[in-house]
Amino acid sequence: ILAVVQAANNSEIEEARLATSKAKNAEVRSFAQMMIQHHTDAKQKGGRVAQQAKLTLKESGMTAEMKSDAQKNMETLRAKTGADFDRAYIEHQVEEHQRVLTAIDQRLMADAKSPEVRALLQEVRPVIAQHLEQAQRLQSSVVSK
Repeated sequence: ILAVVQAANNSEIEEARLATSKAKNAEVRSFAQMMIQHHTDAKQKGGRVAQQAKLTLKESGMTAEMKSDAQKNMETLRAKTGADFDRAYIEHQVEEHQRVLTAIDQRLMADAKSPEVRALLQEVRPVIAQHLEQAQRLQSSVVSK
């Protein structure tokens, strides 16, 4: 479970770093900067939880799929510029945050045996939902331009 959370954080940070340098829209750049900060914080919290609970991160099919999807998305984003980049980045943010929320709600929370891992999921879930809402708002304004 923590490996899935860390994979999601890592891909969000990598994509957001790219967006801070490539995004044309100031709101998209601001969103990307927030993604870097929030996902870096979540990654650090996940690391502390793993250490405190003496858990080892293990790859799973879900983790491998997330990493593969993230790599494909980075290739797509690197090829885009200007408003096309902004649209692609924000559309992916909507998709990815919805996917992570669904994973938390339908799989990860139910599978979490450690109280520390459950607490982490409960802590990050509202932040992910907030990111989804912000990305959806941005999507409305960026797609229409």
